[in-house]
Amino acid sequence: MSEREDDLRLERELREVLRERDPGPAPYGLRRRVARIPDTVSSGGSPLTRRLSRAVIPVLGLAAAITLLVLALPLLGPMGTGTGAGPSAAPVATFDPTVRGPGLVPPPPVEAEGIVVAALVLGIVLAVVGMRRERWLGFAALIVVAIVGYAGWQVLATDAVAGPVASSGGIGVRDGDLAPGSSGPYPVYITAGPGQPFSIGFSVENGGPLPIRLEGVVLDPNLPDPATFPTFRALWRDDAPDGLTGPAAPFSSIDLAPGHSAGLWLVGTAGNCAAGPSFAIDGTSFVGMPALRVRYTVLGIPRMDTIALPFDPMQPFPPGGCPS
Repeated sequence: MSEREDDLRLERELREVLRERDPGPAPYGLRRRVARIPDTVSSGGSPLTRRLSRAVIPVLGLAAAITLLVLALPLLGPMGTGTGAGPSAAPVATFDPTVRGPGLVPPPPVEAEGIVVAALVLGIVLAVVGMRRERWLGFAALIVVAIVGYAGWQVLATDAVAGPVASSGGIGVRDGDLAPGSSGPYPVYITAGPGQPFSIGFSVENGGPLPIRLEGVVLDPNLPDPATFPTFRALWRDDAPDGLTGPAAPFSSIDLAPGHSAGLWLVGTAGNCAAGPSFAIDGTSFVGMPALRVRYTVLGIPRMDTIALPFDPMQPFPPGGCPS
């Protein structure tokens, strides 16, 4: 008997054994579970969920593109490399203390903290929706969230601080003496007459890791009565490479690289009840100047900081106080 005939005989015998040991029909429980399996499977979820899922891919792509664009903004224009350096120097102009308006800006409607938090929340929502649709979409959204989170951290770590130089040697002011034992800001008296201008010099430094664009001094809409208190009128640039030499031009925005500063001159107007240049320190009441806050942007995101001056400008009242 050949080998092939042996294989055929073995196959017939195996078939015969298997036929005799037929286990019969499948268990009832198994048949029920198999019967409940549908012939076709739908995508699942409500129509709204499916529409949101289909929109995930373009939304994630747009979010990634916006993120990359925002991160690239500082590279689109040159940043200054020296003290007070910007994209270009302002044209020199004769200082006119009566000019009003340049460099005075309102507070930002939304600051960086709110924008960063909103961006992170949106990214997390996109990641959750993406995970439910396709795992790789969720991972893509998480990468975008990580990029936004890092950029947000860098934005919040960047701030505007008082620069290395300041001057009370402007018009309509004179230095005072520190009280014995005091180490705080020294007094600077506003000697301008009622409604007359005064000026003080200061510098703003970029104290963070990212470039900033300085937009001006914040003019608080809730300032006290200008008839009594000194008010801000204009901001001027000092384009000297070091120190403060005097107002050179009305303010225009300044780009500051990390660690660099810009010299500025703030022009204000004394209140209508200012005592003017003739007053005695003893027995005279004084009123301070509003807080000096600057507005700037980091990666196009608005921020605002208070600048601490080494001196404290104060306006004296005439004897007997300010008439009502």
